[in-house]
Amino acid sequence: MVKTATTGRETVLTRSNEVDGDGDDDREVIAEFVTGAITLLEEADTQLASPGGVPSDMAALTAAYRAFRTIRGLARFLRFEGLEVLAQASEDLLFEACCGRTALRTASTDMVRQSVSVLRRHVLDIGSALTDGKPVPRPVRLAPGLVRDMQQAVHSNHSTYVEDDDAAAAMDRHVA
Repeated sequence: MVKTATTGRETVLTRSNEVDGDGDDDREVIAEFVTGAITLLEEADTQLASPGGVPSDMAALTAAYRAFRTIRGLARFLRFEGLEVLAQASEDLLFEACCGRTALRTASTDMVRQSVSVLRRHVLDIGSALTDGKPVPRPVRLAPGLVRDMQQAVHSNHSTYVEDDDAAAAMDRHVA
């Protein structure tokens, strides 16, 4: 169950035991997640769309990275494990590009855009279940081959990192 408390101007969500989607509060929070996630996925897809297949604009990469990071965090909170793992893999790949540790190639961009499609489909399934009054689907594994390929792309790039101890700090400053 998700409980909310308002402190000043912020609404704080706390989790007690498990978010199962059965309680009215849970369903309301999950519905907000669905709406927000769809918006973020559309933004990420737009930012990743590039005439050459690879976005070179740091602002576009950072916006896509933020979208996946937000979805991953919310999915973790709501215990949508499959969504979380797929969003994390996309986030990791974009992080490496944003830090300048690796160049984002067409294949990598295609994988991230595929994850947008998979995530969108499953988020819409969650929304449909809410609308229809059905149990909220909680897939544990989404596109395991895609996740594996993105993880391999991140790890294979470790040997070609630009050695820059300040890369992560620079990314944090750019994201903030």
